[in-house]
Amino acid sequence: MLTQTIFVAFPALVAVVVCVLSGPERAILDVYLPALLLMPDYSWPLSLQLTVVDVTLLAIAPFVLFSPQFRWKWCGFDILVLAYIGLTVISSCINNGYEYKQTQQIAIRELCGFFLPYFIAKQSLSRDEFAVQLMKRIAVLLTAVAILSVYEFRLGRDLFLWPFNGIFPAIPGINYLFRYGFMRIKGPFGHPMALGVIMAIGYIIVRGLGWRGVWKEKLWRLPITKIRFCTWWILGGLIMSISYGDWIGAAAAAVMTSICRAKNRRLAIALLLLTLVFVAAPVHSAWKAYTSVDWLATELSGDKDRSDAAYRSELVRVYIPIIEERPGWGWGFDFPVQENMLSIDNGYLYTALVYGTYALATWAAILLLAPLRLCLLGIRLPRDHPTAATAFTIAAVYLAMALCNTEGALTSNETIMGLFFILTGWSASLLQHREVEGAKLEASEPQGVGQLAFGRVLV
Repeated sequence: MLTQTIFVAFPALVAVVVCVLSGPERAILDVYLPALLLMPDYSWPLSLQLTVVDVTLLAIAPFVLFSPQFRWKWCGFDILVLAYIGLTVISSCINNGYEYKQTQQIAIRELCGFFLPYFIAKQSLSRDEFAVQLMKRIAVLLTAVAILSVYEFRLGRDLFLWPFNGIFPAIPGINYLFRYGFMRIKGPFGHPMALGVIMAIGYIIVRGLGWRGVWKEKLWRLPITKIRFCTWWILGGLIMSISYGDWIGAAAAAVMTSICRAKNRRLAIALLLLTLVFVAAPVHSAWKAYTSVDWLATELSGDKDRSDAAYRSELVRVYIPIIEERPGWGWGFDFPVQENMLSIDNGYLYTALVYGTYALATWAAILLLAPLRLCLLGIRLPRDHPTAATAFTIAAVYLAMALCNTEGALTSNETIMGLFFILTGWSASLLQHREVEGAKLEASEPQGVGQLAFGRVLV
């Protein structure tokens, strides 16, 4: 147990040293992001079951809070984030029988895993230079994950879990899934769908870097640019997850960014809407016919893909009445299992079942309002403006997450939720920064010149 504690605490000690020597921004890039994207979610057994990422964030947060550049301006996203955390903690408290110790642990874990990423991102990502560095670091780390996962894809051994065998007990619930005769890679994220979502996020971020025109230089001794190298490897990682929902989410986000980059956005949007008018109805009818089968019988017949699709369609019908029995605060993790359908492969359904519709509505509000406001910001700027590229990139990530959430419970994966709240803090910072710039621009213009001149004519 002492070895486990030392191991989990070591990144926090490194983060403190880096903060002292180079500042919290460097610690975010060099310690926090590698811990988030390369390390499995192991807990600290001696203190409140904190993970490596939680402890690292706790080490960095004081340096951000007491930095001379610290400025905090409240916004609507602050309230939504705190409301979501509060509602999930209250729901857990109610469903755990008001047990104080367990509720306290959940509250601390959610403050560390949800609020601290939001807090640090909102405070640190106001500088565009640091935001680009963060995008690059995410791209590099996910490229490394994709390269190392080739071994798992071909030989069936997860290189991210193997080094910790003997140090930590085996993680419960880890399943090895196959499709088309290949192992679906999961990397350090616990499930192929989780890896697929994170690779989709990385793919969109790399496209955003390409939009901004960075990383055009070639890799050493290789006839390929850095941006293209990362793009192809991250796309390969997404493909090796063999997760259809994540592919669809990434494709939809890529279409969105392509429309936003178009020289004639109105024409591009019109063509997209025209295509949807002709395609939506036939696709919906075909999908309904495809999923209108008995999922268990279909699985026994050997058609696993169709069985999975029918299972997810049946989930909604079966569990909506259960949610309606306790809509406000949900059932907790011990919700009543219906018809042997234990796996809730729908994030919205999962959140409503476990935490209730109040928490679901709050989370959905963030998922809807953030990209909407970012699109309204970006559409008012020239297509080549760096802020427009960043705004549309983040909005596209939200779109991908919203679609992927219909295929798996994103809210149950700590890495995905950490990235989600980083994006939300980044969105709040970007929107507030543009508001301040707009106010400064208005203040710099001469006030009332037109009105005074017009007044003299009247006189």
